[in-house]
Amino acid sequence: MSYSDVFWKTLFVEFQPNKQLTRINKKLTEPLDSISKYEFIPHVSLIYKKMNPDEQEKLALSISIKNNFKVTGMWIQKFHEDIDKWRIVKKYEFIK
Repeated sequence: MSYSDVFWKTLFVEFQPNKQLTRINKKLTEPLDSISKYEFIPHVSLIYKKMNPDEQEKLALSISIKNNFKVTGMWIQKFHEDIDKWRIVKKYEFIK
């Protein structure tokens, strides 16, 4: 369990990439390489919220997660300032 001052990673779980995630990331970001470099750090965001570091730490310490879990899919979202306008762009189901 980790936290940061980045809104998109207020409280998150970081995990090791696998071949499928790396392949999907490459497919999505390769066309944009000339515009922006993106460091692929797979994670699951649990909260998007402005919080002070003390609150984040307290919350992170209060949550217990397993050391291992299986990711069976991934959704790509189009973000907007208004969360009600977020839209799913693509869904990926991984081989089970």
